[in-house]
Amino acid sequence: MKPRHVLCFIFLLLSLHGSADDAVPVFSPKVGASPAPASSVKEHGLSAAECNRLLADFQKAQAAELQKLKRANQAEMKAYDVSFNSRYRAWVTKEKDARHKYFRDHSDLKREEKRAYIADYKDREKIFLQMGSEERQRRSAAQNARIDSVKSDQQSHLKEFKEILSHGDRPPVYLWPSS
Repeated sequence: MKPRHVLCFIFLLLSLHGSADDAVPVFSPKVGASPAPASSVKEHGLSAAECNRLLADFQKAQAAELQKLKRANQAEMKAYDVSFNSRYRAWVTKEKDARHKYFRDHSDLKREEKRAYIADYKDREKIFLQMGSEERQRRSAAQNARIDSVKSDQQSHLKEFKEILSHGDRPPVYLWPSS
């Protein structure tokens, strides 16, 4: 290794691990001793720029988490719509074949009987479509509940995050979004 590289390496190690002068002293509290002054508590805290950067990163992470959830919800609804449409097409095909077979087997039906059969078919179709619509509404309500839950969690985490930053401390990892 060249001497210049050795010096860079030593400098890098010192900057990562710090020197003995940077070590935080361990205090053993004495009975009746007054607490340390506020200035000594703040000397190892975060700067205002670091706090602002952390807050901005935190808010971006929260927005990304919410956007990811919304995209997942959209994909889920699209998949449901595709699935329902294919089930509906299969149902219509099955009903059409059954209707044709019924009319073929009962060629002596009167006009009113045929109309009654078609009216029953329309009622069955209406019920099928209504069930699909209700299922879609249930899924949408569940998704909205999940979004509301995430938003309320994010608000409480943001409040706690800001409170910890106001003291100049680094917020814990569990407050960050899990995305």
